[in-house]
Formats: sequence, structure tokens, C-alpha cells
Amino acid sequence: MKIARGIWLLVFALMLGACGDEWLEEEETSKVQVETASTQTEDAANYVDEELEMVDLVGDGCKEGEVYIEEDDVCSLVVACDDPEGCVEWGDELVSVLEEEYGSLVYEESVPEPFDGLDTIAVYEVDLETEELYADANIDDETMEYHAGLWYSYAWIIPEHARPEMDRFEVFQSGDRLAHVYIHDETAASQWTLGINNEHQEYASESMVTYIHEFAHLLSLRETEVDYYSEACETSLIEEYCYFDDAYIADFYHQFYADGKAAYTEDHYVTEYAETTIVEDFAETFAHFVLTAYPAGDTLVEEKIRFFYQYENLIELRAEMLGRAATWMDRIVVE
Repeated sequence: MKIARGIWLLVFALMLGACGDEWLEEEETSKVQVETASTQTEDAANYVDEELEMVDLVGDGCKEGEVYIEEDDVCSLVVACDDPEGCVEWGDELVSVLEEEYGSLVYEESVPEPFDGLDTIAVYEVDLETEELYADANIDDETMEYHAGLWYSYAWIIPEHARPEMDRFEVFQSGDRLAHVYIHDETAASQWTLGINNEHQEYASESMVTYIHEFAHLLSLRETEVDYYSEACETSLIEEYCYFDDAYIADFYHQFYADGKAAYTEDHYVTEYAETTIVEDFAETFAHFVLTAYPAGDTLVEEKIRFFYQYENLIELRAEMLGRAATWMDRIVVE
């Protein structure tokens, strides 16, 4: 771990104190690990500490400048904002601090590849009250502890109140998929599974993008967004999904895809993977909304990121995720 990191988090907290307080096809990020030239400087690369026991990142408790969130058993920076404008400013300043410390928060070394299958290693039921995992299969303690660490990292960044449907967790082996989410009960669209690759991701930024990307699928495909029960779609049929007219992706579609607007070139997407479908475009853009500063330019990519700023609840959620991401990175990144 880097030394004195708790100090800069405290300084940041004090500095910002004045700001104010298979029924459904799986949605996945299918990326392979490849060796590429890093755009980060050597002293800013956010390598994950592979020796860290991530099952209990709280350890001896929260540090100065942090607050303990009991229901999630995590530590977070105090989100010092009390209105949307203040939360945007607070989040942008935190992004700037984190980028200076770790480099780009959306840096990835994976590239899109066709899905080539996976092998499920373990499946767990999630007790959302305690954030504990339960398995029917006989899994040794060391393996279960490692898998619990994978879940715990996701749960550290994504608040429990934002993912009440995510009650099952699976770990799989795959050469070209990092994670996925899907509805696992054919009778209820309110029960979802998160799957994460057993292979450890080298960069903390890539893990964060993956966690937030998969959450964006839940955000945009949960049963309050998509009509899974009507035989005929009488609202917005986009690709294979019947979205309610006030759904996030329905708005995203009408702003960026309707009337032939989808004939974009590659520089109109935040990543290459975002070009795949509107569902992946939404998820990748949402991850950049959370992990980058408010864009002031006039490019289509920046317009897509700014799309999410029209929702006050998402602005507040962004600030909350960033406050948790800061403390998570503080604990898992090594030089």
C-alpha cells in the first residue's frame, strides 16, 4: 500500500467540506486481457494488490475523513454536497484528486472479443442484509474467501440500496468475458445474478469500470424500466426489449439513436465496446459519467455523458459511488 494516502483523503474531505453537505439474454462485458501500451505514467498506474485479503477491506476500521456505512459494511468519504450542482462540483473535484493519484479512472487493457463460452465455478445466494454469501456446493474456505472478496469489492463501490435485485452471485472462468448480469428467475424480473470472472484484473480502474458497467445494465433493464410481462409491446420497442416510455434507455434512444442518428462513426462512442449495441453504449457511457469529470465540450461523446446529468438521482448516486471508490482504491492499489 502507498503510505500517507489516508492523509490526502483527509485533506480532500476537509477541502470539500465547504461544498455543502434465461428469460432475459445475459448482458455482459466480453473483453479479453491483452498486453497494450499503457497511457498512464508508471507512478500513476493503479495496480491491484493481489495479496490483499479483500474479503474485509474495512480491516481495523475507517480512517480519518471517512464514514462507516453500517448497512453495507464499507467506509466512504463523506459526500459533502446537498444539491445536484454541489454534488457535480464535489464529484468533479474528487475525480481530479483521484486521477492525480492513480491516473485515469476509466483506463482498461481489455478489448472487445466475440463471446467464446465460460465455465461456472461457483454460485452463491447473497444475503443483502449482511452482504454474506451462501453456497449449496461444498466449497473450501480459501476459495470461498477469495470469491467473497470479489463480491465485496463490487458491493463496496455499488451501494446496496441501488441494487436490491442482485441476490445471486456467480464466479466463472472465461478467456473473453469479465462480468455479466442476468435475471435468474423466469417468474420474477426482480431477481438478478451478478457474475464475475475468477481471473484477477490487474488494474483497479478496469475493475471499477466493469462493476459500474454491470450496474448500469441493472439500472436500465430492471422491471421498472422494461415491460417483461405484456405479450405485445405498446411502449418503446428498442432492440429486443420493451421499454416503458419514461425509461432511461428510451430517453437515451430518442436523443441519440432515433431518426437515423445511430449511423455513427467510432469516435461517437466512449469505447469500442460501446459500439456493440445501445445497451452496451448506455452502460459504457454511464461508467464514464461516474468516473470522469463533467464534460464541457460539444462532441457527441460528451453529449452522451452529459445525458445522465439531467437526472438528479443519478447525480447523487455518482457522488456516492465516487466517495466509495476513493476509499476502495485507497485500500487495494499498490505501486
